[in-house]
Amino acid sequence: MYMESNNVCRRLIISCALVLLCTGICWPQEFVNTRKISLNRGDTLVIAGILADVKIEEINPMVYYFWYDNGQIFSNQGGHGGNLLHGDYVEYGPAGTLLLKGQYDKGTQSGKWNYWYPVGALKESIHYENGLLEGDNIRYSMDGKIYFQANYHEDQLHGKMTTVKGDTLFQIKYKKGEELKREAMHVFQNQK
Repeated sequence: MYMESNNVCRRLIISCALVLLCTGICWPQEFVNTRKISLNRGDTLVIAGILADVKIEEINPMVYYFWYDNGQIFSNQGGHGGNLLHGDYVEYGPAGTLLLKGQYDKGTQSGKWNYWYPVGALKESIHYENGLLEGDNIRYSMDGKIYFQANYHEDQLHGKMTTVKGDTLFQIKYKKGEELKREAMHVFQNQK
């Protein structure tokens, strides 16, 4: 009886190992050959990931591609001429403060991108998908107040945009980049 259950256990372990091995073979993970670069742009330190020897099969003529060559980062609409940026992208100011943080996916901006004032306060938060603005775009004043908020779809304003200029709040509704409705409201500020 002990021998029989021991054989069943061995068979179960071997079966599980084979399933795991087969899963790795049947659904291989995409291997992307990347490396990190760092460079100075004036008084700003840039740390980024780049792809080594990867070609894009389909280039979108409307999208800007960011690439690295000969110690510099470049961008071109609808094409590239070097190693595409890929993965984390970070910029630090002269005092070591974070100025910019985002992600590239095969040369295009992707996901959430945050920009900071040199003193460390959040300046802007933008979302991208395949190099196009997609979702919320929020801009902040130095004291953390939102002065601009808009929604984008496929790089066009879509939905409500709110902006403050002086003592006036503007709300504008867009559909596929076309303005539909505009309202202006006076903003009362506390007087001290």
